[in-house]
Order: sequence, then structure tokens, then C-alpha cells
Amino acid sequence: MAKKKKKLSKKHHFESNKLLIILLLFLTFVLLIVYASAKSKPRSISEKEIVGAVNSSMVKVPDTSFVVSLTDGKAEFSDSETQGNVSVSEPYYWVKTQDGYDVFSVMSYSTGGLEEFVNVALFQETKGKITYKGSFPIGDRVIVSGIEKESEGDGEYMIKVNYLDRAEEDLMSDAPSLEKSTSFEVISHQIVIPAPSQ
Repeated sequence: MAKKKKKLSKKHHFESNKLLIILLLFLTFVLLIVYASAKSKPRSISEKEIVGAVNSSMVKVPDTSFVVSLTDGKAEFSDSETQGNVSVSEPYYWVKTQDGYDVFSVMSYSTGGLEEFVNVALFQETKGKITYKGSFPIGDRVIVSGIEKESEGDGEYMIKVNYLDRAEEDLMSDAPSLEKSTSFEVISHQIVIPAPSQ
């Protein structure tokens, strides 16, 4: 003789549905928190993406009125009085900000003479877009060996640049070998040039 199936009460069905609804609400809440957290953080960016974006950006050549578009990190510029070239190169360095990254690179440029002026350039990366923000002068025919964050405050920080220069008695044709460093402040994606000491 077949057993009679036990009929579940309406109360049992209600309790099961209630539990299911609570579980679904909890999962929805967790997913919303994860989504909001991921959205508020700047996306991670690879070194290849940073270098590629900087090397194809638009920059202003320091101490000139030329604005050029880089191709593979290089560009030439000229007018009736001046001609020269500019390039960006390693070391690259980047600092995570609230809305993306501040990206630093070496920028070298020449205006036709023997000099090759070396600066550290600052770019702002936001949602994959790179914008040139300015540069800080390091010296003539020096070699930048490192860029690093020195200290940090509320929305501002210091950048330290290590480089090789020449001693006073050296000729400009001598290879730079004297270790030096300099620092500058960055506030709201802008380089702050320190006032000259008196």
C-alpha cells in the first residue's frame, strides 16, 4: 500500500519563501557594496599601458611655445627661427591618485645647439586618457637614474629625482658621474616649483 504524501502547510511555504527573500536581499546588498567599492577605486594600469599612453601624448616643449604630438616618444619642431627635437624616456614612475594616476617620465629636448636639456615631465592619467601637466628642469646633459615619492600629505606629495651630473671642474664632454638629487612638490596634479633660496 502506497504511503500518503505529507502535505506541507501554508505556514511552512511562507517561512521558506521568507528565508529565500531574505537571502536574495542579502546577496543583492553584498553585490552593491562590491560594485560601489570597485567603481570608486582607480582602475589598475599596466606599465605597458602607461608607457604607450605617454609615448603617444601631446606635450609642450619647455621654455618654448611649441606643442607637439609624440610618436613612439619622440617629436621634432621648427619655425623660421628654431628647430629641435623632444623625447620622453625611462625611468617612468606613477603615483595612484583618487581619480587615476600621476605619471612621471624623463623629458629631453634640444633647440639646435649642443645642449640637451633634461626635465622630469608630469602627466595625469584619468580613465585611460593622458594629459601633459608640466615639467621640472633637472639639467643639461644629465642622466636621471630614479624618480620616487618622498613624502605625502593631504592631496599633495613630494617627488625626489636622483641623477648623475658633472663636477664643476669637469668638461661638458665628460660623462656625468656625480650623484645628485633634487625634489619638487606636486599639488592637484601640478608641479610646484620651489622658490629660489636667497
